[in-house]
Amino acid sequence: MVIEEIVESRKAKVVLTTSHDENYGISNMLDGKEETFWMSTGMFPQEIMFQLESQYTLKKIQIISTGIKQLKLETTDKSQPIQFSPIFEKQLADEGSLQAEEILLEDQPARYLKLQILNGYHNFISIHSIKIEANI
Repeated sequence: MVIEEIVESRKAKVVLTTSHDENYGISNMLDGKEETFWMSTGMFPQEIMFQLESQYTLKKIQIISTGIKQLKLETTDKSQPIQFSPIFEKQLADEGSLQAEEILLEDQPARYLKLQILNGYHNFISIHSIKIEANI
């Protein structure tokens, strides 16, 4: 098995977001640049769902963001986005700069990955980058 970053290689694609702003679109979060970002349009919770090309074993998720207070991740290995199970939940610190969260996973099978921003420190949050590593 080879560990590969599956967002950059387009083996994971966004199939749902609960916010859309044409100036700060979802593609900004996926371009690998910290200076560009996706921004929520207010209200919580916010949700971003990834569909993986096939079932992969997730190993690590890295998220660079601002303003996220409560972050939750869920996965399902079903062929449809149903019966999600929580794999991570944490209150992040707000120190006035970029938040960098690295989540190490123990062989987490997934076909879909759901990021939920349950609450923010401000009315809006931003995600500058997300990287998902998986066994291919």
